[in-house]
Amino acid sequence: MRDFQQLIDGKTIAATSGEWLDSIDPSTGEVWARIPRSNGADVDAAVDAAARAFPGWWALPTLQRGAHLRAVAEVMDQHTRELAELETRDNGRIVNETLLGDLPACVQMFFFFAGAADKIHGDTVQLSPASFNFTRRGVQTEYARRLSDQLTVTGRYAIDTTRLFDQKIPIEDRVNVDRFFPQARLSTFTGSVLRDSRDDVLDPTRGTVTAVDAWLAARALGSEIGFVKSYAQAFWYRQLPRKRVTLVTGVRVGLAEGFERLATQVDADGQPILDPGGQPVQVLIDDVPARERFFAGGDTTVRGFVLDRLGTCSNAPVCDPATDTLSDQGFPTGGNGLVLLNAELRTAYWKGLSGVGFVDVGNVFRRVNQIELQELRPAVGFGVRFRSPIGPVRADLGFNLNRRLLPGTEPASQERERGLVFHISLGQAF
Repeated sequence: MRDFQQLIDGKTIAATSGEWLDSIDPSTGEVWARIPRSNGADVDAAVDAAARAFPGWWALPTLQRGAHLRAVAEVMDQHTRELAELETRDNGRIVNETLLGDLPACVQMFFFFAGAADKIHGDTVQLSPASFNFTRRGVQTEYARRLSDQLTVTGRYAIDTTRLFDQKIPIEDRVNVDRFFPQARLSTFTGSVLRDSRDDVLDPTRGTVTAVDAWLAARALGSEIGFVKSYAQAFWYRQLPRKRVTLVTGVRVGLAEGFERLATQVDADGQPILDPGGQPVQVLIDDVPARERFFAGGDTTVRGFVLDRLGTCSNAPVCDPATDTLSDQGFPTGGNGLVLLNAELRTAYWKGLSGVGFVDVGNVFRRVNQIELQELRPAVGFGVRFRSPIGPVRADLGFNLNRRLLPGTEPASQERERGLVFHISLGQAF
């Protein structure tokens, strides 16, 4: 006779009452197994364990959630025969029904939701004065495999297109509209490798996380715009002596290159420029779509800058769109090169509060060959963390150590970038 246990908080345990329920095999009328007789205390323990685990699950990237669900499906698939026999002995179903019907359907259900984990998503884009209507169509498929407890590989293909109409978009919102609603058909293959050994996904104190992502879009694949892009990141978490302080260091590098293509030249109002014969003027360009460019500045990159407002303007306050990543109006246009370096000291929690000191360095560059380490912009600051039931609530104060002339202002005004930026968010910065 077999004894089964409850699984609560990752542990197999007996019922709090110590009592059992008999499972009777309908084909023989004999007791073949015992099952814990759970009571309210066991239910409360299970609910409490789920509540503690939820913030970590909620904070997981959708790809990792899908990888966990897929791992469950693979284990069930490997033990289909055993699970079918257990189900048959417990309730009397014909073994062929459980083996060929119930269990495969259950396995496929887990595989289905593993693949759907990152298919439903949304973005909030603040474009207050802008208005437009759009039509978006697309298809996406993905395969992820967890090679070990720490290593996951993922492959993805997506094709989508967006058409805007009834547009009333101010110039300051144009880049954001292009980022989230690219008006071109993009057909993209993506590959990712993730290794994660952190002790806690939401609030880690030990371990490392490294990831490399690569994208390829080409006209031969059905894309109207071709480009190649890569993004690598690594973070290290180490507890210093006495385990009262955690040192976090990180590096992120992004590189992108567009493939040459012919495009219609447009004027400042977005209207095609015509040649003497009345035909649109065609120019050879190799821009990367705004959605695929890199942006920096904000609470997870360089905290001495407002969200996305870090960039280059070589002759501020006048910027060159061919070489800079800020416009003459001071709005970010994104770039093909990104370098970010971060270091942070986190104190242990005391009565739910923790202190943080940080140094952030980085910048966004128009072209990969324009990346210059001396152009990396530094920021320092400090902050506090409050341990809440849904994860750390974060408040940071970032100081820009090298305030430059603000793009788009009159040179005589000598107006400079903000020297102090306040951020508040949920979860650690990285």
